[in-house]
Amino acid sequence: MKYTMLQYRELGKEFKQLNDRLVRIAVAIGSPKRTRYFDRLHRCNRHLNSVRSDLEEEMFRDYPLEASTDIFYGVGDREKLGLLFSCETKTEEAKP
Repeated sequence: MKYTMLQYRELGKEFKQLNDRLVRIAVAIGSPKRTRYFDRLHRCNRHLNSVRSDLEEEMFRDYPLEASTDIFYGVGDREKLGLLFSCETKTEEAKP
């Protein structure tokens, strides 16, 4: 079944909202003693992002001229995920 561009936009909006909710929950859990919960949320988010990525690829195949990464990810979403669900901590040194 081929989705319409409107359906892709609606799906993208739902995935962005779902991601935002998961991020808020992960931040709320945040305690170092609760890493097992954070790890489960991380796995859940990876699976959801896999589906989101597959749908995005399908959208680009179906509508190459109309498709945009903003539909499923939005501006800054990837960076936010990278900071919260990264195995490594990134720090920036202040420059004088």
